[in-house]
Amino acid sequence: MRSKQATLGRAALATLALLLSTQLVQAAGNVAGTWLLNVTTMAGKGDVTLILEQEGDQISGTYKGSLGEKPLKGTLKDDDTFELSFKADAMGSELDIVYTGKLEGSGITGKISFGSLGDGSFSGKRKEG
Repeated sequence: MRSKQATLGRAALATLALLLSTQLVQAAGNVAGTWLLNVTTMAGKGDVTLILEQEGDQISGTYKGSLGEKPLKGTLKDDDTFELSFKADAMGSELDIVYTGKLEGSGITGKISFGSLGDGSFSGKRKEG
């Protein structure tokens, strides 16, 4: 009887430890929400809104900015870095736009690649409420 109780106790502890570690990882790498970004590009400065959903390490959502409203997808690379991408029409050419960033407290910062048109940078905060 004791061995059955001990086995059940160890299994319960292992399950609890797994649940807690999963929650800690998700909290550390949570990009879900609405992000208000300040963007600097070769064409100047602007504002962008990213509306992001996250399931595990997969990210999906919507880009809203000077390139219109576009669906995006991405990946959480580790607890605090991510990559997001979407396609946009710029000057008659389809471009792959790639945001590579890092979570820093309640904010994010990073770089933007516009393919052959150059690079930019961004910083922003999660919208409250």
